[in-house]
Amino acid sequence: MCGEALDGIDALDKLSRVRPDLIILDMSMPRMNGVDAARELKHICPNVPVILYTAFADVFRRKQVLPEGVSDVVAKGENLLDRVIQSLQKAY
Repeated sequence: MCGEALDGIDALDKLSRVRPDLIILDMSMPRMNGVDAARELKHICPNVPVILYTAFADVFRRKQVLPEGVSDVVAKGENLLDRVIQSLQKAY
């Protein structure tokens, strides 16, 4: 099953109806950004990988620490499908 949310709050709401195998969040979303949403989503479904999709991936990579709840960070210029496959391989 696949789902789409408008922002982090909408994603939290839809999680009760959609049980995803993977969650991809944009960093910049209205009402609740991707980092805050990832933290909340990980409490609800701790075994589901969460990818943060952002133009600021280098900032996270320089810190060498991912935000709580984030499994991987993908830059908007990177091949998202390749990174999704890599993340799923690591997770499972």
